[in-house]
Amino acid sequence: NVIGLHVGSETIYREEINADTAISYMKEIRDYIRGRGKNTPVSIADVIDIYNANQQLIDAVDYVSVNQFSFWERADVNEGAAITLDRLKNLRVAAANKGKKVVISETGWSSGGSDPAAGVASPENQAKFFSDFFQMARSHDFDYYWYVAFDSKWRVTNGGKEVEADFGIFQEDDTMKSNFQPLTIGWKDPRAIRNAGTNLLLSEKDGNVYMSSKSNDWLVQEQQVWFFDSATQQVRSKSSDRCLDAYQGW
Repeated sequence: NVIGLHVGSETIYREEINADTAISYMKEIRDYIRGRGKNTPVSIADVIDIYNANQQLIDAVDYVSVNQFSFWERADVNEGAAITLDRLKNLRVAAANKGKKVVISETGWSSGGSDPAAGVASPENQAKFFSDFFQMARSHDFDYYWYVAFDSKWRVTNGGKEVEADFGIFQEDDTMKSNFQPLTIGWKDPRAIRNAGTNLLLSEKDGNVYMSSKSNDWLVQEQQVWFFDSATQQVRSKSSDRCLDAYQGW
C-alpha cells in the first residue's frame, strides 16, 4: 500500500525551486490523485530550516515531512538524538498549531569513511545513534524513515562523498551489518518526579531544571516527563532527550 507521497525532496534547500513553486507542483499532483478517488496524503520533503522559514509549506501539505541528519551537523553521536529533538522543537509547535503531523522522512548515521563536514562515522556510532534515535522517536510517537536500508557503494563510484556509501542497516549483499546484529533496545519507563512537600513536578526546558505545577499543555507535559534506564542508571528528559545522573537504584 502507498501510505504517502513526496513531491520533491530538498529541492527548495538546493535552490532548484522556491517554496511557492514547490507548493504549486505538489497541489497539481494532489489534485490529480484526488481526481481519481485516492486520498493518499501528499507532502514536500525538505530540511527543517526550510519549513521554519516558509510557513506556507505547513499550510499547504497534508503532513510536514522533514529530513534531519545530526550527522551532517558534525554532532557528537552522544548528542545526535537530542540535537534532532532540539531542531524539531519550533516546527513541532508550528505544525501542531495548524493541526499537522510531523514525519521525519530521512535520518541516519554512516558506519564508515570520513568527512570533515560530518560527525564521526563508525559502526559503533551508527548503532549508538540508531538506538538513541529509536528510543527518542518512540517516546514522542514520531513516524520516521531510516536512511537507508542497504549500503550503497555506488554513490562513491558515482562521485558521492566517501561516508555516503555506509548509511545502511544491511550490506549490499542483503546481510545485516555486524553492528546491528547484537543490538537490543529496551523500553525506558516514563516517570514523573514529584516533590512530596510541594507536589511540584521536576521539569526541564532549554537545559534548565526546575519545579512546576502539573500542566495540561502538551509541550509543558513533555517537560515534566522523565525516562529511567535501569541499565545505565540515567534519568533522561522527554523534552530534550538529555539526562540527569542517578547513582542509586530506584
